Amino acid sequence: MNKNFNEITNNTNVLELINKKYNDFSKTHKKIADYILSNYEKVVFFTSSKLAKECAVSESSIVRFSNAIDYNGFTDFQKDLQKFLSEKITVSHRIETISKTDFSEVETLYDVLEKSIKDINWIYNNINEDSFTKIVNLLVNSENIYLVGFRNSFSAISFFGSSLSWIRDNVYVISGIGGNFDQFSKISSNDVLISISLPRYLKQTVKFQKFGYDSGANTVCITDTITSPLVQYSTIPLIIKSEILSFSDNLIPVMCLITGMLNSVARINNKSTTKKVKFLEEFWNTMDLYDTIE
Repeated sequence: MNKNFNEITNNTNVLELINKKYNDFSKTHKKIADYILSNYEKVVFFTSSKLAKECAVSESSIVRFSNAIDYNGFTDFQKDLQKFLSEKITVSHRIETISKTDFSEVETLYDVLEKSIKDINWIYNNINEDSFTKIVNLLVNSENIYLVGFRNSFSAISFFGSSLSWIRDNVYVISGIGGNFDQFSKISSNDVLISISLPRYLKQTVKFQKFGYDSGANTVCITDTITSPLVQYSTIPLIIKSEILSFSDNLIPVMCLITGMLNSVARINNKSTTKKVKFLEEFWNTMDLYDTIE
C-alpha cells in the first residue's frame, strides 16, 4: 500500500525521494524523473496531461510514476511538490517560473479558475464541521475578537474585520505595530484570536499566535497544513487547501471561509445584527457615503 504523502513529507522532500529511487526506475520513469528534476518549478503548475505531453509519455505513465515513488497519484505528488516549493521559493522566483509557462492570457485565467474551484471543492468535502461551528460560536460569544494577518493575508483579514465590525462590537484587526497593536496586550481567556498565514509563513504572525495562546485565549488559525508553525499555538486549527497560483497567495478559499463565518454570525445574532446595521445605514446616509443612480 502506498504511503500517505504527509508521511513522506515528514521524512524527506519530494525531490530527494525521486533521486533516492532513481536507479530502480524503468526507462520511461527515468525520463519523467529527469524532466521533473530539471523543471520542478514549472511542474508545480502542470496538470498530469500537461506533464505527460512535455515528457512525451502517456498520462497513465505519469500516474504509475507517482505510484512508484509511493504516492497515491499525481495529485498527491504535486501537492507535496507544491508544499516543498512554497516554503523554499521566493516571490521573484515564482514570477520567473510563471513567465516560463506557455499559457495564453485566457489559458492562464482558466488555470487559476480551475485550481481555485478544486481548492473550494476540497474545503466543501473536507472541512472540519465541528471546528467551523466552534469558531462561529466563539465569534458570537467572545468578549473581544482579534484578527491577525500580514502582507498577503492582510487583505483577507481587513475584509473580515471591517465586515465583522458591522454586526458586533470589540473587533480588533492587527496588521502591524500601529492601530490596535497595544490593545492586543490585553488579550485574555475571554477572547478569541484568529490568524491567517499561508506559505511562506510569517514569523510575526506566529509570534502573535503564541502570545495569544500563552495568554489563555481561544486561538484559531486558518492555514494550509497541519505542519504549519501556527498549529502548535492554536486551540482550533482550520486547514484549507491552497495551491500555488502565482507569485502571491491564493486567498480565494480563505475568503469563502470568512464569508461563511460572517453569514453564520449574522444569522445567529439576527436581532442585534439588524439593529446595528440599521444604525450604521442611518449614519452612512447622514454622511452621504454612497452615490445613488437616478
